[in-house]
Amino acid sequence: MTIKCEYTLELTLQGPFITQASGTLAWGVDSAMLRYRDQPVISGSLIRGYLREAMQSISSCLNQRKQAKHSDDVSTSMNQWFGTKSVAGSFEPLRANVMFDLFWVLQDKEQFVSGIHRSRIKVGENQKVEDGALQVIEDCFPAGTEPTFVGVLKAKFASQKEQQLFEKLIKMALEMIPAMGSFKGIGFGRLLNAELKSRSLRDKTWLDDSELQGDETRIKLSFTPDRPFCLGRPRRPDSNRIVSDEVITGNVIKALLADSLRDDLAAFNALSISHCEPVTLEKQQPLKSLVPLSIAVDVGVKPPIVYDMATLAGDQQFSGELAFQSDWKPPHWDAVNAELGYQVSESDEQDTQLKKLLLVRTEIDTKSQVSAKSALFTLECIDPIGFEWQGVIDLNGVDHSQRGDFLQKLRQHLKSNELTGVGKTKAALGQIRLTPLENLSTRTVQEGDEIVIILTSQARLFRSGFERDETPATAKTLYEEYWNSVSDGAVSLVRFFAKQTRRGGEYHARRFQKGQAYSPEWLTEEGSVFVLKVTDATKVNPALATWINSGLPVSQSQDKKPVTWQETPYLPEHGFGQIIVSECGGQS
Repeated sequence: MTIKCEYTLELTLQGPFITQASGTLAWGVDSAMLRYRDQPVISGSLIRGYLREAMQSISSCLNQRKQAKHSDDVSTSMNQWFGTKSVAGSFEPLRANVMFDLFWVLQDKEQFVSGIHRSRIKVGENQKVEDGALQVIEDCFPAGTEPTFVGVLKAKFASQKEQQLFEKLIKMALEMIPAMGSFKGIGFGRLLNAELKSRSLRDKTWLDDSELQGDETRIKLSFTPDRPFCLGRPRRPDSNRIVSDEVITGNVIKALLADSLRDDLAAFNALSISHCEPVTLEKQQPLKSLVPLSIAVDVGVKPPIVYDMATLAGDQQFSGELAFQSDWKPPHWDAVNAELGYQVSESDEQDTQLKKLLLVRTEIDTKSQVSAKSALFTLECIDPIGFEWQGVIDLNGVDHSQRGDFLQKLRQHLKSNELTGVGKTKAALGQIRLTPLENLSTRTVQEGDEIVIILTSQARLFRSGFERDETPATAKTLYEEYWNSVSDGAVSLVRFFAKQTRRGGEYHARRFQKGQAYSPEWLTEEGSVFVLKVTDATKVNPALATWINSGLPVSQSQDKKPVTWQETPYLPEHGFGQIIVSECGGQS
């Protein structure tokens, strides 16, 4: 049985003390104190590194004294607590069971002194100050001060024996650390006291579900992460800059639930959790507006005229100079905003009001005690201050006879377990709020009607491996094949406005395509629009209800076998393939 524990770790240091901030500093300052939200902090990764190094020293001492068994116990446990790298050629790391706060914060804010500096010089061989060797250091905690920083450790242990070993070793490790931060060699940051305290989890609840009745099928999910998070976007292998996505995808949330709910595997697999989008706390407004790719601007006239090509009549006349979204300039965005009531621009992706936090990390070489070669990287994190993330939990896919019991188990789990481990910073979802939602509905369609489907999240609509077809496929033939397949021939594709993104790589091949020929995934982007003509309303109407509430099904392979989470992460149950539907002439 897994034992979950939380500890507070208080560190009292002797001034002067500084742990350096990275990035641009004030003019004339060479070293400044690390801050988060304008308050001095110590990075949790720094404390984690000190503790790991001290525990490794303990393990080495035991080994030198020929206490190999105890050394092996410590070494094995440390791999569990701190995690290990993937072995060469593998993407299966042993993840850490002990998670550190992102920052250790100052307990008494009055101890922080701002605006004071001290300087250091370097004396050369001629006993004179060398040119350019003056260093200006921010002196937030001058000599005589004793600042105390506090942070939290969250741990999982396989047994009480392992827990006791951890508590014993961490106290020994803290006694071995003489100082922390920068300039330790000249007396900065002496560690005066370290106190590890256990925190009770018995009466804690992380869920507010007071508005639920227990028979809901669609539930609104709201939360604010407890710290900046980084869910890395795809990047080049040679890039050391990891940029976070703003959206927390449904498969991330389901992954946090998987370990504890896997006993109800059928119901869990059918559970659908949408992507969680940032919403302003003050006005409860989404961060971005979705602009359909079917919107075009006639740039041949002044002022430009805006058209929705998905719902346009066949006899519409143009000047012959139509521009779609990828070619819009600021005047075109202004025209679209004025016509459709949007407040977006081409720079919205870079300027989204969300605060960003840049963290610089590196690996320390244990022998030389300096940064390891080619090990420096940066995390561009999303700071959640002022926002909450909202999504939808959908149980329509869960068997009706299991739905009530499964919802009760889900609620009970969320009350007694904090969902932690999101992204590179291991963020927790914090306090979760669940509120009921009605099932979405759509108008009944008839044979001959044209409907417009707009993607609000990415979807896998191209079947895997189409690149190896004997007859080369086009986007049109692949989309026609998809809509014919998922509707059982009840709709035909009239026209579409879409763009695609390719996903894949070595990790994808090893994780999802073991023993198969490698095929990248092609995702149709959000905002893509499909105009469909109804040929069999009796099949289309129930299918539309499912698609609207639970998302579009993923494209199948040529053998028509159902695609599972073991083959692709891009399932509707993970928040992909979400849509809105409208008839030609208006949105429903």
